[in-house]
Amino acid sequence: MDISYLLFDNFETLDLFGPVEVLGRIESVNPRFWSLTGGLILSSQKAPILTEKLDLSLAPGLLVIPGGQGTRPLVLAEDFIQSLKILAEKSAWVLTVCAGSALLAKTGLLDGLEATSNKKAFRGQKRSARGQLAPKGSLGGGGEILHVLGDFGGSGSGLRFCGGSMGGRDSLNHRERPRIRLESGQR
Repeated sequence: MDISYLLFDNFETLDLFGPVEVLGRIESVNPRFWSLTGGLILSSQKAPILTEKLDLSLAPGLLVIPGGQGTRPLVLAEDFIQSLKILAEKSAWVLTVCAGSALLAKTGLLDGLEATSNKKAFRGQKRSARGQLAPKGSLGGGGEILHVLGDFGGSGSGLRFCGGSMGGRDSLNHRERPRIRLESGQR
């Protein structure tokens, strides 16, 4: 499975590396790290990640969007939001971690769906993002969109994706195409 991690300056380190740790255990996984301009991206904790320049012709199996301080200015960056929308529409699944949901909400792809977000930043995100951001809960999404708060340093996101989409405990060795089935319905 191709997994694209879309990064930006001041992303939360654990929101990225939690999913990388868990999803990296899936057989035949192909992780790639992207940013709008390519090059070195620094997390909020100054961890440097070398990224490729975003290729909008991609159709990743899974798109992962971390949260972090960097999400706040990005909800107003139209070029980033438009690029995210194009990539998310082509992805089989989209997984947001913590405040990464505000970026996806700003694209309009969450309109009509309920999603959770970082409780501390909730008020500001609700004003700047479209879509419905719910103040309580740790899981949201519908169909091919899944959001989990970073309660376990992002690891819970990867575990929830594998468990919900790939059939539970043995999902990390599952060879069939994963699917997410959530009670909230399909998008």
